[in-house]
Amino acid sequence: MDLAYALCSAYTLSVLLTVHFSSMIRTITLHPSRIGCPSIPGTMKGIVMSFPGVSDVKIRYEDRSIDVVFDDERVSKEKIKETIGSEMGLAMVEGEPGAKREGGAAETCPM
Repeated sequence: MDLAYALCSAYTLSVLLTVHFSSMIRTITLHPSRIGCPSIPGTMKGIVMSFPGVSDVKIRYEDRSIDVVFDDERVSKEKIKETIGSEMGLAMVEGEPGAKREGGAAETCPM
């Protein structure tokens, strides 16, 4: 009886670990087509933080970049980019993690 219980417990633990670790926490760096207007960074952060699975968003204003930490089992990077683009009318380019985009942030504001 003890051996059967131990085997059942070990199997249950392995299934739980497999499910838990099958998702990956990822970080992507996005470069919006413009970020210079004062309202854009906060609005983008609000949109991205509303997704289930997004745990952190850092707007790096001077680098013209957004770093998003997310669980790829709950939301895809494509969905994040697509939603920002459609809701804000911005083109989103994915860059290397932590990378910055050339040019000053203020130069990108059309106002």
